[in-house]
Amino acid sequence: MILNRLGNKTKIAGEIQKYFPQHAIYIEPFFGAGGMFFNKPKAKYNFVNDFDDDVYNLYRQLLDNKEELIRMIEMTPVTETQFKQWGKGKREDTPLLNAIRFLFISNFGLYGKPDTLRIGAVNPKKAILEHIDITFEYLGDVYFFNCDFRKVFKKCDYKGNIEKCFCYCDPPYLETGSNYSADFTEQDSFDLFDVLQGSGVKWAMSEFNHPFILQQAEERKLKVNYIGERKNIMNKRIEVLLTNYEIPQYNLFD
Repeated sequence: MILNRLGNKTKIAGEIQKYFPQHAIYIEPFFGAGGMFFNKPKAKYNFVNDFDDDVYNLYRQLLDNKEELIRMIEMTPVTETQFKQWGKGKREDTPLLNAIRFLFISNFGLYGKPDTLRIGAVNPKKAILEHIDITFEYLGDVYFFNCDFRKVFKKCDYKGNIEKCFCYCDPPYLETGSNYSADFTEQDSFDLFDVLQGSGVKWAMSEFNHPFILQQAEERKLKVNYIGERKNIMNKRIEVLLTNYEIPQYNLFD
């Protein structure tokens, strides 16, 4: 995994996966940094998506121009002036340079945000370079889309194998002031519930115990599984995993 983003599931991926059913086909409409995908057993067929053009472009450049991307990462200096320019939204002229811009403001920014350059004992550039080959290999046979979540299932070929399919969603959480390109609204969440329930597959969705989310879960007769408490400087919230299926007693991944 080479990207650091707010809300990354790396630290709690193992705990969440305990609730995943057996599956051969995996769908993830909100890929982001890939904190879940890169930390779970890989399914036989994988369909992932991210609506954020910067996220998609970064992985596209990795898959299409890996050696040049590595060279640019090695050559690009980390300066506060450059970081501030990129953090203000300054875009570059080519997809490759924009991938570098996005990677640097995400990984060198404090908490994955473009506000403050993070300087410490950990070298983000070294970490990126150490993980870039394995990330490339992991994504090699994955179908990667760049569209609104409402269109993802229409792009996936799973209709003859619904019983083997599983979808995990990690959307931007309601009212969290995320660093995503657009905030997720209650209408977006409502639409996501509709899309998931209309897909016919087993699915799970991460969120906080927001009143609207819990209300939807009750009305739609979903299971609410409590993952644990998450704290930050401002507050503490309860992480939940909503599922449309009974939790399996054991987990095997094809």
